[in-house]
Amino acid sequence: GHALRRASGAILLAGAAGGSGPLRRRAEIAGLAGEIEQQDAALGAVRAALAGSEARLIELERAAAASATNADQLRETARMAAARREDSARAV
Repeated sequence: GHALRRASGAILLAGAAGGSGPLRRRAEIAGLAGEIEQQDAALGAVRAALAGSEARLIELERAAAASATNADQLRETARMAAARREDSARAV
């Protein structure tokens, strides 16, 4: 059957075909508790992977910014070298 877990921790079970005595309800609750633990563990793993991805993204963004700065500096150096060459060619 289906279950609904309230914020208070109460678990409401949808009636399933067949008997729904207290033993069946306890078994369903125990099964659902196991599923909740598995889902919580999976959620923890996803959160850890997300945190790792976010950290890697920050590293890559910093590296990209540093590369962009270096590229700008190299372009400026190349522009200045070309200007000096042109000045030297005019002087000759």
